[in-house]
Amino acid sequence: MRDGRISLKGTLVLSMKPKKLTKQVRKGQQGINLIEDIVLRMGSIWNPHGIDVGIDGHIELCEPETGNALGAILLVQSRVIEQEFQAESEDAFEYLCSERELDYWLQGNAQVLLVISRPSRRESYWVSIKDYFRDPKRKASRRVRFEKKKDRFFEGSYRDLVAVAVKPETGLYLGPPRKSEALVSNLLQVASYAPRIYVASTELKQPSELFRLCQERQISIPREWLLKTRQLVSFHDLRDWPWTQLCDRGSVEDFDVEEYAASSDDDKRWDFVRLLKQCLRAKLYPRVIHQNDLDCYMFRPFPNMKPYSVPYQGPTRQGTRQVFDAYTSPKTGEITHYRHDAFEAAFRRLEGKWYLEINPTYVYTIDGERLSLFQSQQLSKIKRFERNPDVRRQVLTWATQLGRGEDLVTPPYPFLVFGDLVSFDLAVGIDDKAWDAKSPTEELIDSEQTQLGI
Repeated sequence: MRDGRISLKGTLVLSMKPKKLTKQVRKGQQGINLIEDIVLRMGSIWNPHGIDVGIDGHIELCEPETGNALGAILLVQSRVIEQEFQAESEDAFEYLCSERELDYWLQGNAQVLLVISRPSRRESYWVSIKDYFRDPKRKASRRVRFEKKKDRFFEGSYRDLVAVAVKPETGLYLGPPRKSEALVSNLLQVASYAPRIYVASTELKQPSELFRLCQERQISIPREWLLKTRQLVSFHDLRDWPWTQLCDRGSVEDFDVEEYAASSDDDKRWDFVRLLKQCLRAKLYPRVIHQNDLDCYMFRPFPNMKPYSVPYQGPTRQGTRQVFDAYTSPKTGEITHYRHDAFEAAFRRLEGKWYLEINPTYVYTIDGERLSLFQSQQLSKIKRFERNPDVRRQVLTWATQLGRGEDLVTPPYPFLVFGDLVSFDLAVGIDDKAWDAKSPTEELIDSEQTQLGI
């Protein structure tokens, strides 16, 4: 063995990473051990909970002389604080409960004890949560004041625990823990764009004239430009070739891009957005193209017209999504139409920052290019049955696609770089399994949906 590695007959085998006992886990267990020791010395039973969602265990009270169980249960939440307690004095200290844990402890009809301990000194103190927070003012403050002599938790606390446990309303139901949730929005951060905008005079009036002139002079230009009132506007330096073939080089002016991006002038801000849309087309091409009739962006088929999937990166794991699919007639077996994953795009400025709003949709074609005659009906059907997780996967797929091709070998597209999707952490959430539960009618509809090829 050498440097944590084991060599077997010349073969190097890496050892497994050892499990680690953290200080936090050790400290928490010391608090539990102290509670258990005190409960046992009372002559009662301590039962730890294996999975902690806000309760560490429960005390089952017994008669000290006979050991007979009283059928009285107290739930316990342990908190270990080895350093000085909050607002600590010789006689008292305080503990501030979080809103989430207090709401959880006050649910249901079970009695909950909060035990604060300092195991190194064998100190522990307790309070009955429901009794203490009957006062609305105390509940609003979420603050518990412990009196060290009165609230000491030791074997002599037995009679007080019995008094709490045998109340008529006492039971074992605590209620479900509050579910927190992280929401991923459809707003993709615009991390950066071109630093300058160039404007030049030109004799050309319409884009068609510009394309015709490019064809006549056999020149090719990138997409990042727009033509308006005999002016050419671009993120490219119009003083360079081949732009000098299309505009008056001597008239070229350049501006800091923020003069357009942050302008209060609607025309300037709209010019900036139009340039961003041109950049978006260039960035996505050729795997994704703009569908002019529907004004959206869709995945293109490969030449073999075979269905395919692309990877996407979620918040915690990677996945794949089928973005192009073919549907066949159940009678003839021939392909009737194709479905393309697509999205509608809108650039939004919110609180001084630019975002791309991604609105997932679908495009149906008869040959990979021409729209299906039943586009609106097919889109309406699939949207009717779509669930939130599917829409979420679509947004994640597009967010991943918009960052594609940027690695150590291929530099980022220079005129439009995206960051992350905007997300929000909420203190409350929805049980997705309960929300997504289907009735028999819904199951039947889904079956019909499959038969319809949607």
